[in-house]
Amino acid sequence: MCMLNKYIQELDNYSNRGSIALLHNESYQKEITARLKFCIKRHQEIIHVTAESVKIAGPFIVPFLITGLFLGTGQVLSILEVLDGVPIQLWRIACLSIATLICASCFLLSGQSIESESERIFSTLIQLDWYNWNNKNRRLLLTVLANSLKPIQFKFATTFVINYVAGLNLCKMIYSAVSVFTSVF
Repeated sequence: MCMLNKYIQELDNYSNRGSIALLHNESYQKEITARLKFCIKRHQEIIHVTAESVKIAGPFIVPFLITGLFLGTGQVLSILEVLDGVPIQLWRIACLSIATLICASCFLLSGQSIESESERIFSTLIQLDWYNWNNKNRRLLLTVLANSLKPIQFKFATTFVINYVAGLNLCKMIYSAVSVFTSVF
């Protein structure tokens, strides 16, 4: 997606010429048409690959989240218990906690970066000098804009999206579970 965004930024690199000359320059308009069609195809391929990835990984997300919830709750409860005494267990829990935080961060960061980059594509498209283009190219630009209006997300079960908000929600669930366990036991 980063390469597509860079390609879109370079889409109208002729804009230093006069806009009237470009509007009537047939080779320029043909090149813009070809580039816009390429952008449409690439964007559709990215959407397709993302949808296929979600289909493949979808069944494993719920068990992964439940495991993460139990792992986080267990670690917080262990830290609370260790703070009372045994220092050797603190090192074990610290190593496990660091590994868990790194894995969870990479998981959430990957989903958020895809979402952010797809939003950047839309922003880049809006900033193009479309007024130098003929009507056919403007319609193609509208097609690309319509396709990129909705950000690409790793979304599972129509409600769970892998991004920073999901990480915050997971932390809230861990805090709730820890609160329940400490009050009950």
